[in-house]
Amino acid sequence: MEVKTTGSVKLTYARALVEDYDKLLGTTKVAGSLGQRMNWLQAYLLEVHEFSVEDLDRVGNLFQPKPKDCKGVKLLPTLVHDRSCGDHMAVKALDDVAADIEALGWRKSNIEPWSIAISKLTECLIRLSNNLPYKP
Repeated sequence: MEVKTTGSVKLTYARALVEDYDKLLGTTKVAGSLGQRMNWLQAYLLEVHEFSVEDLDRVGNLFQPKPKDCKGVKLLPTLVHDRSCGDHMAVKALDDVAADIEALGWRKSNIEPWSIAISKLTECLIRLSNNLPYKP
């Protein structure tokens, strides 16, 4: 899951999600890449939950070098935005993001965009950053 938050009415910042998914299988060792996440998960399952080698192999097979081969990986590009933008704007922005992620080689069936609409988002974020309580 990659998440972007914007208070802008245009929702153009949603496009930054595409770059996040482009880095997911990048050739450079980027912190948070899918390969690193899978390595961590396998080590965690081995040490904490004492998974067998066979089970670890099954987990490791979720990761493949090419996006089209990562059949068991669900991508959840998520946009947090102000409710005043309207559902139509959010759907359009996330449809564009999903199409661009698919163009990177990911299967359409593996991409599930999410929209989280919050009323008065900017005000909420300012209050949160100042450690102030929520005021309905």
